[in-house]
Amino acid sequence: MANNRLKLTQTNVQRLIREHDGAKKVRHWDTEVPKLFLAITPNGSAAYKLQIVKPDGSKTDAKLIAANDGSPEIARALAMKELGR
Repeated sequence: MANNRLKLTQTNVQRLIREHDGAKKVRHWDTEVPKLFLAITPNGSAAYKLQIVKPDGSKTDAKLIAANDGSPEIARALAMKELGR
């Protein structure tokens, strides 16, 4: 996880999507909101997601917004709202 941590900006997101090799699903974690990440699938679809830890300790991902439908700033605001900050 730490290797894929950077500030998600519109420029960085566009670059990450463009440079994605399509071999596998990848996650790029935001440095501003710790549980927020950009997920890019093998077919090139990208979405901002939030990792949620359930009361039993298991983890799940909640889609916030597709990358082409909103900016990293919008995704951060949605994540902060979900996290109750």
